[in-house]
Amino acid sequence: MALIKCPECGKENVSDSAEMCPECGYGIKAHFDLVKQRQLNQEIRQRKLESVRMPERPKRMNFAYGLAIFFGVGGLFAYTVLPGMVIIWILFVCWMCYEGSKQYNREMEKYNLALTNFEKYQQETVREQEYKARIESMKPKCPACGSTDIQKITTMDRAVSISVVGAASGKIGKQYKCRRCKHMW
Repeated sequence: MALIKCPECGKENVSDSAEMCPECGYGIKAHFDLVKQRQLNQEIRQRKLESVRMPERPKRMNFAYGLAIFFGVGGLFAYTVLPGMVIIWILFVCWMCYEGSKQYNREMEKYNLALTNFEKYQQETVREQEYKARIESMKPKCPACGSTDIQKITTMDRAVSISVVGAASGKIGKQYKCRRCKHMW
């Protein structure tokens, strides 16, 4: 317990554990709880930043080898069995090369950012991790076991269940099913 100056009105000799300032009524305890929470959050974020290390240089996938196998096996099958499928095979291979190139370019941008401005790279990485954690926490959870391994009950599942079992179907009015404990809600 220490005597401090009120952050609101400036009155001297106010206890830092007092609920409120006797002069202005400012919530001193709530203020210092908030300050402590901010400091704790800052320390946690600093530890996360320090845990981010320099990434390795991304490697480009060898598309020539993949294309040779893909066209050698798949192209031969498509040409001999289904001649119309050759165009689809070619478009698919081009799309795969394009997507692989986009992924490589994104990884190279991150790597170059780490080389030029490592602090910004660390901040971006931590922000990305926090975003993924936030998205993960927003996933629905099973009310019985707390698992996030759930599946949505489709209209077709309900229709089949009702047609087989009738009105006694357990899927009527339910939206999700837990894959772990089989609970439906």
